[in-house]
Amino acid sequence: MKKSVLFISLLTLLSACGGSSDVKPEETTISATNVAKKMDNSPYREDVKSIETICHAYLDVLSGSAGSPRNWNKFRYLCLPNVQFTQAGSVEEADVDQNSLEDYIEQNGGWYDNTDLEENQLSISIEKFGNMAMAFQTYESVWDDNQGDAGTEIGINSFMLAYNNDRWYITNVLSDVKSDSIKVEIEYMGDSLELVLQDDTLSSVY
Repeated sequence: MKKSVLFISLLTLLSACGGSSDVKPEETTISATNVAKKMDNSPYREDVKSIETICHAYLDVLSGSAGSPRNWNKFRYLCLPNVQFTQAGSVEEADVDQNSLEDYIEQNGGWYDNTDLEENQLSISIEKFGNMAMAFQTYESVWDDNQGDAGTEIGINSFMLAYNNDRWYITNVLSDVKSDSIKVEIEYMGDSLELVLQDDTLSSVY
């Protein structure tokens, strides 16, 4: 008789324990997206709200005076960790240069930190579909490294971007600069037509 009572009591206890755990798995699962939103209190949050702001922030980080370290943490924030930076070169020389995020900072950070550099956007052309976008950013760069190297150049940054967690990320950057053999189409010059009229003639390229 005592064994029967003990057995019934044990069954009752197990049943009670099983019933007390009536919580659905989805209610205890924390969304990675929601966590990212809650944890992202970055002061650079506004810089990634739109394609225009993130592309402008890219140039803003690189610009600065000699002796003023660039904000490389902000630079990292703009990009996905596995972003690739590619500097196109002439086909003849095959000197295409490609770097990861940290390699780019390591190889170029010293030059930026010790150079007077101002990079300004001249125009931007954007193509967007769903959560992906491509932006052609024409920029003007003026620099002086205070060691005899100074100059001005026009170039284009081609950004690949992805939208996630209510913000944009730079996934890839491909860049090239204007030269005697590489011209910039007027459509990519925006309102900077004075740069096109260098030879007092208007052509389809600059």
